[in-house]
Amino acid sequence: MLVLDCFTSVEYNPTKQVRVFIMNEWEFTGEAASWINERLHSNPQLPNSRARTEQSGQGSLKRRDLTLLDKNKVPVLTGEVKLPYAKDGSTPYNDAVVNDARAKALRAGARFFFTWNVNEFVLWETTPDKAAYQDQKYKSWLVATVHKESRLDIAQTLQGIQSWLDTFLVEFSDIVRGTAPIGFKPPDERFIDLLESALRIPIMLTFEVLLSRYGDLKFKKDLDKWMREEGWTILDDQEGINDNLERAANFACYALVNKLVFYEALLKRYADKMNRLLVPEHIDTGDQLRLHLEKYFAEAKDVTGDYLTVFGEDHKAIENRIQRSFIARGVNTIKINTASFNYD
Repeated sequence: MLVLDCFTSVEYNPTKQVRVFIMNEWEFTGEAASWINERLHSNPQLPNSRARTEQSGQGSLKRRDLTLLDKNKVPVLTGEVKLPYAKDGSTPYNDAVVNDARAKALRAGARFFFTWNVNEFVLWETTPDKAAYQDQKYKSWLVATVHKESRLDIAQTLQGIQSWLDTFLVEFSDIVRGTAPIGFKPPDERFIDLLESALRIPIMLTFEVLLSRYGDLKFKKDLDKWMREEGWTILDDQEGINDNLERAANFACYALVNKLVFYEALLKRYADKMNRLLVPEHIDTGDQLRLHLEKYFAEAKDVTGDYLTVFGEDHKAIENRIQRSFIARGVNTIKINTASFNYD
């Protein structure tokens, strides 16, 4: 029973009679803390003494996932760890997660806080209140490429994370000592960071779908034809196939999100005639979401009398069938408030 409590889920395969244990957020955070402590012990020149997990702030029952202490055992960095396939873990820029991590850092008196969804780690400078959008200071690192549970607890992923921790601890020590800045980005660059982060999981999932369907001769023929029309070279080796399918996955995801962002931009001009883009909780399949979004796009064309090239494409075209693969595998990630990107 104790062993089962360490995992969020247990998969049971009745054919093989094998139980597959899935690492959960609590266990991953514990592993990360132990890896950090190993490195602090082997490198005493780093300005930190140890990492601790699940620490509560004074006068609060809320707990910080991970806390890094300085040589005086004072918290210098606290933060939240989320799994990338969890509802609140698709991006470390999730407003609710960032605000919660900031509030906990303030209670702990830590100079810095972080949000980490395994794939991407974002270091923030703690401020009394949420800084104005254009004044927020942060630095981000790409750490891993995990898009589903089975990709987390494997040697390649865990070794990559540990290797990144070596880099992070050195770079963070320079920031703490003031010999390196945490970093600042103007709103347009920040918007790109948020967008790219939000699309990482859908792109990986879309690539997986395309790879699984590329063995279908009709789908392969249609996709190859479209790629040739785009000026791409069709390759037969697996590396070349993967490169092309990854490129197609990127195209599909960005093409759809461009529509979403463009729709939000139009709202600023036609707020009295267009409906705010919302996705109800009951929508949980790709087809439902596709039909729901198409209603908004049709409304944008009707209200503006324009932008047919943006919203009015042939839904049977192969590039839009790729988009439907993206929608089907990225429903939760698409349920984002694109207005929060604040792209004025």
